[in-house]
Amino acid sequence: MKSNLFKKIQNGRLKIPPPTKLPEADIGMPYVVVGDDAFSLTNYMMKPYSKNHASQDRSKRIFNYRLSRARRTSENAFGILCQRFRIFFSPMAVNPRVVDKLVMSACIIHNMMSSLVIHDSDRNTLEMPSENVIPMARIPGRSYNINGSVTRDLFKQYFNSDHGSVPWQDSEVDRTS
Repeated sequence: MKSNLFKKIQNGRLKIPPPTKLPEADIGMPYVVVGDDAFSLTNYMMKPYSKNHASQDRSKRIFNYRLSRARRTSENAFGILCQRFRIFFSPMAVNPRVVDKLVMSACIIHNMMSSLVIHDSDRNTLEMPSENVIPMARIPGRSYNINGSVTRDLFKQYFNSDHGSVPWQDSEVDRTS
């Protein structure tokens, strides 16, 4: 909530493109940030349906699966950053602006290092840290937003439609149910 990203989204200064039609869809959908249960549902922040609701509705389980796949991309990227820069394995008691600069600097250095030939036998076995991670606290009373609910339901409908589904989603949802 204190990050520059959050402030710019709230103030409309992030220059997010206007809603765009998804392939073969009739309605424009907003660009969204993908989050987990710790975040509030808004028209720009997508979070999964609760496990209780999803367990009773296959289309919600499919939405949660697709959201999880999208979220994994950023989690894997941060996992790579953690492996290369061990500072991200432990809690940082610094101003959020300093953390922003640390992350940006690490990304730049990572990209510079990636352009070099580096022989790293563990490159394909990177894992997210499980120790020294501070879980995000829930903020009571801020988990629901009617516009976010409508946006999430529209994405759910799209992911379950002929045009928005992917061939493997049904088998993955059946496998994990």
